[in-house]
Amino acid sequence: MTVRLKPHVSTAVTDNGMALLDETTGRYFELNGTGATVLTALLDGARPQELARRLSEGTTDADAERAGADIAAFVTCLTRQGLVQAVAEAAHETGTAAAGHGQNARAIRGGAA
Repeated sequence: MTVRLKPHVSTAVTDNGMALLDETTGRYFELNGTGATVLTALLDGARPQELARRLSEGTTDADAERAGADIAAFVTCLTRQGLVQAVAEAAHETGTAAAGHGQNARAIRGGAA
């Protein structure tokens, strides 16, 4: 899966992570440090499962699976808010899909500009 910002979304690095502005609605979203790290890596081309493994190095396989589920939930949350577009790659890729929001989905908080 490849993640891209929607054309109407601007970003800015903040002291606490990252802010995203939906220029069509005037709503802004604030990512904490973890959310900013994950989104930046995904926008730079990291694949979710690769990123989950990197973030959970030195932990158990279960932790890597949890990180993968949390990243998928985070991307789902950003997608539902209209901030990013997640594009599936080759059919053989086995990404983790999550219907709910994992722990890292709390990394995003919305508000009005």
